[in-house]
Amino acid sequence: MRINLLISLLIITKGAAFTLNDQDTNILMDEVESWQSPLLGVTGEEAKATILNSDQSLSVDILPEGSMVTMDYRLDRVRIFVGENGNVSREPHKG
Repeated sequence: MRINLLISLLIITKGAAFTLNDQDTNILMDEVESWQSPLLGVTGEEAKATILNSDQSLSVDILPEGSMVTMDYRLDRVRIFVGENGNVSREPHKG
């Protein structure tokens, strides 16, 4: 099932408003969800390898839980948050 997704961001900075419209992006929901649930609790490196095996075009980062990150939404990026033990602490997703 394909879903067309139009991403609109409203950024308000110093009293000025800017609207950024991204082009329509097709996402196969099965691809997005196929690797999410099984990764909770595995090591960050195992999760990264699993994600890259499903889509090598993704940029995959392993970060400690609670790390500061940018709020921009990118469909080519996956962030893997790991706890102190190095295991995935929440389900990774694109964005």
